[in-house]
Amino acid sequence: MLRKITKKEFDVYVDYIYKLTQQFETSSFPTYLDGIKTKEDFFEDSKNGMEREDEVILLYLNSNNIVKGWIHFFFEPNELYLETRSFCIDGYYDEAVDDFQKYLINDFYNYEISIGLPNQNTSAISSFLKSDYKIIEETDVMIARINRNTPHYFNNELYYITKKTSKILKMFISKVMRICIGLQLESKIDLAYGLFLEIGI
Repeated sequence: MLRKITKKEFDVYVDYIYKLTQQFETSSFPTYLDGIKTKEDFFEDSKNGMEREDEVILLYLNSNNIVKGWIHFFFEPNELYLETRSFCIDGYYDEAVDDFQKYLINDFYNYEISIGLPNQNTSAISSFLKSDYKIIEETDVMIARINRNTPHYFNNELYYITKKTSKILKMFISKVMRICIGLQLESKIDLAYGLFLEIGI
């Protein structure tokens, strides 16, 4: 069973839900297992979900009326679009997905639904596939830990990005783009073009 969470219930269960985010098998994207987003980030994002008119948090209760997770999502009525912020269930995905489907039919009929899941959460993926959801994208998530890397320099100097150093920047981005094209990483190419636009060169 799903029902909208109350403020009192939020305070009672937010720690439990955070624990579910700490296992790939019971969590969804955005992940809180990347070593970047913190418990405080999760609490803040979830608390915002309680206060915003375009976000909803639903508690999931199993057949014994015991809370076994929650579903937090935002929606854009003008776009008929809905995306989950957290879909964390402790072992009852078939029932939770079925209940979520029924909830959506009542309040979000004809919406496009986007749910991100780690591939380790096989129970959730199986449950959604059984409910006629389609996998439309598979992505490798990589984390760059800049503070652990050794900087590489051009001519042993660091350059600030300014209009005066635009030739160096263009040379660097050109090399990045050649690498990205070789690896077929179109999103990185978009990022490179975005850098050009951002500084107006």
